[in-house]
Amino acid sequence: MSYQPPQQPGQPGQWGPQQPYQQPPPGYHPPPPPPRRSAQTGVWIGVLVVVVLALAIGFAVVRSSDSGDAPDLTDPSGPVPHYTVLIKDLKARTGNVELLVPDATIPGAQDVIRSYSKLFNRGEGMEKVDITVVRSETSKVYVCSGRWLKDGRASELYTGGDFTADRWPAIRMNCPDPDGPSPGTPALP
Repeated sequence: MSYQPPQQPGQPGQWGPQQPYQQPPPGYHPPPPPPRRSAQTGVWIGVLVVVVLALAIGFAVVRSSDSGDAPDLTDPSGPVPHYTVLIKDLKARTGNVELLVPDATIPGAQDVIRSYSKLFNRGEGMEKVDITVVRSETSKVYVCSGRWLKDGRASELYTGGDFTADRWPAIRMNCPDPDGPSPGTPALP
């Protein structure tokens, strides 16, 4: 683009003809500023804020008192057997964990699963974790397996809504224990 001298008023320029500055007509007054809010408007805003805060606090109280009425199904039912983590494959939102409990019984394995799932109840972003309990590192079968889900949205996403619960997070367990002691067989020391 080459240099262009400044345009004179009234001559066509790069953006159309330039208009010369015009003085406002005599007696012209600019429009008045918008009206200020009255003190009454401020009062109504304050009342609205107080009502919203009261509703939020009331909702929080109802939610917290609701959570204490029903037993937590993710709590272990007794003392938790000692376990060792064999496999811990956790991704951003899902994961698989395999736990070793050498002398696992079905109730003990369920307690281990419930206890371990508490790690995910802290809101660390996990939505679905499969937790399996085995008796040995080389075992091809498991004593119990539990699927922990964070909420109903995770259930829809990962199970198509087949996993339902009254309270979230929840665990669904499967404990076939095919290698467990048969009835009448004495336990090994």
